[in-house]
Amino acid sequence: MNIPTIIPIYTALLALGYFVLSLRVSFVRREFSIGLGDGGNTKLERAIRAHANFAEYVPITLLLLAALEFQGAPAWLLHFFCIVLIIGRVLHAVGISPENDNLLFRKLGMVCTLTPTVLAAFVLLIKTPALFIIALLTLPAFIYYIAPLKPSK
Repeated sequence: MNIPTIIPIYTALLALGYFVLSLRVSFVRREFSIGLGDGGNTKLERAIRAHANFAEYVPITLLLLAALEFQGAPAWLLHFFCIVLIIGRVLHAVGISPENDNLLFRKLGMVCTLTPTVLAAFVLLIKTPALFIIALLTLPAFIYYIAPLKPSK
């Protein structure tokens, strides 16, 4: 069995990023004396969402990447996926933070976040033929139910 040596480094770096986002929420809470919720404060709402978005996407991606490393994926691929993920998280945080958010940074941030997530999932499925067949069989139903959903404006 391969002992992960690459993903733990990036996990630690991303954990520091998570800590920074946590501090931002705390500082904004203190600045506006808001202990719970966002109090209708846009600055706090954006800090909370940047932090929460990070918490929603990074853990599953790191699990997928750790699984790839356990299965012996090439080091260059793991580094590439992790660097893209970090770039995505930075772009998203910078894009969502100001009151007049930078939509381009937010979009690029999410593309850079989801790309390693989806590609890692596909690589794992391809390396496990039975799971790949199940995924292919369930994909049409997933697309049918999810694709019609329109994002709110």
